[in-house]
Amino acid sequence: MTSNDNRKLIIDVLPTVEQVAGTGVSSPATALDIRGGSLQQIVDSAIAEVLGRNFKTSDPKAFRTSLAQAFTPQESDGRTVYVWSPRTYAVQSELGGAISGAQASLYYRATAALNSVLPLLNALTPLDPAADLQNMDAARAIVRTEIVELVNELGVDRGPRFGRVTSLFRRLLGGKGDGTIDGQLKNLAKTFGFDRRRINTVEEEQSYSNYLIILDYVISLNASWETYKAGRVGEEYLGTQLVKLSQALSVVAESVYEVYRIMDSVFLGAAERQTVIIDFNKISWPEGETSPWTQILDQTQPQMKLQEQTPPQMTLEELLSWVLHFATFEGQSLAREGGKLAISQVVKETAEDLANLVKATSYAEIKNSAFKRAGVKASLRDLASQLREVKNLAGQLYPPSLTLL
Repeated sequence: MTSNDNRKLIIDVLPTVEQVAGTGVSSPATALDIRGGSLQQIVDSAIAEVLGRNFKTSDPKAFRTSLAQAFTPQESDGRTVYVWSPRTYAVQSELGGAISGAQASLYYRATAALNSVLPLLNALTPLDPAADLQNMDAARAIVRTEIVELVNELGVDRGPRFGRVTSLFRRLLGGKGDGTIDGQLKNLAKTFGFDRRRINTVEEEQSYSNYLIILDYVISLNASWETYKAGRVGEEYLGTQLVKLSQALSVVAESVYEVYRIMDSVFLGAAERQTVIIDFNKISWPEGETSPWTQILDQTQPQMKLQEQTPPQMTLEELLSWVLHFATFEGQSLAREGGKLAISQVVKETAEDLANLVKATSYAEIKNSAFKRAGVKASLRDLASQLREVKNLAGQLYPPSLTLL
């Protein structure tokens, strides 16, 4: 292959300047290209712009998934050409989840504010002729970093951490709660000497106005954040919840593999797991805990016998393989294709059933020395806890109305 061929291949794979300029994509890191961003930030910004997703941790699987979503292979003249498909600012997950609803609105406004604030911040000039250059650079860098971190936090796919966002706003604006600005933005004003009594020229007034615009952007964004917090009641948004659910199911799958690893380490291998039978009628629940099937009996169908409510016998391998299939295929498929209806009902109920079965298994009295090991029991209870988290996340969505009023 000639050098010309190599150049042609690169042109085919990467988006053209026209494609990038015409998409209207907004990314949390896009504005980091403006002066003051580190080389790593610029690289991360470019990747986020092309893939439509931030990669803050090493995740090869997620990176490959985003590559496949961003570039569509097409046959052209006997060779494969990858065409870039621009994505929105939303962060995608394996289940198709994304930043959506009120968070998407807040995040979009924050990125727009960031794109406007950073050029103004970089263009500030002092009104105090005796202002120290190094102190000005330091004050500017602090405000720049805090604003960038704030916007990135608002774009976290699992939803922003309330404590961190509140902390960032407090460092920028102060925390007196009386509307007084006493945070880093006030320090910036002091360092640059921003006081109307110092203004003498139009250029000085423009610099002072730029500071006021920056301050207004941050105050306005803080007000939007307070509105967002007040509205965080009731049902979660589907897009954000799909991201959380995808991650929770992945944790369940990893927990099953961890259970396998621990069992293998105590010589409870795959073949022996198929002979370990769990009889759920003979579970010895510890003091203070009651059988979940007894609770169902008491609450819904008191006329039925306990044996009719308790699940039948099951081998240890049958149970673990069921959990693994649910985490890697069934639950993923239901959430992706069935939406809120499947998640709020089928995924929630299945996760709860499996959590009960796994927890009961951890209390089972089995005549197998390897199964009795504390590490095996603890790993099963951890798995039950992870399944309970899936159930809780699924329960935060309500099924859609199937009838029209």
